Amino acid sequence: MAITDFDFGQIFNEERIGLLTTYNKQSGKIHQNAVSWIKGASAHKLRIAVSTKSDIVTNIEEHPQVTLSFFYDQKVIAFQSEAKLLTKQMEAVPFPLTLIEVETEQLQDIMFYGAAISQEPAYVKTYNLEAAKKLDQQVYASMALSY
Repeated sequence: MAITDFDFGQIFNEERIGLLTTYNKQSGKIHQNAVSWIKGASAHKLRIAVSTKSDIVTNIEEHPQVTLSFFYDQKVIAFQSEAKLLTKQMEAVPFPLTLIEVETEQLQDIMFYGAAISQEPAYVKTYNLEAAKKLDQQVYASMALSY
């Protein structure tokens, strides 16, 4: 079912896991990664930060068509977009991160009929929590800058 009334700023106002699907640059096969640095840039635009060394970056350079899937409002949501690499060196973060932007006017509810997600996936950070919080703050602040 198509969803046209949405606001990425509201959906991604808290950390949420997304599944970013690209085409592998070398094999041409589907390549999927879990991503967590996702921020609504506007109602219909999202920004995603990933390591500049990630295969995601080289895959998008070769083939910019991506799919992003995520859990929200008891649904599994997905959309396709042409990804744009805004910068390979995000400002004010301690290591090289690439900022990706995707945009859509329509989301798809891809949950199978007759079911709802009763609990969204949750995760915990397994490294120094203070360092993780500081890094998250730096990344999200940088994602909001104009590139």
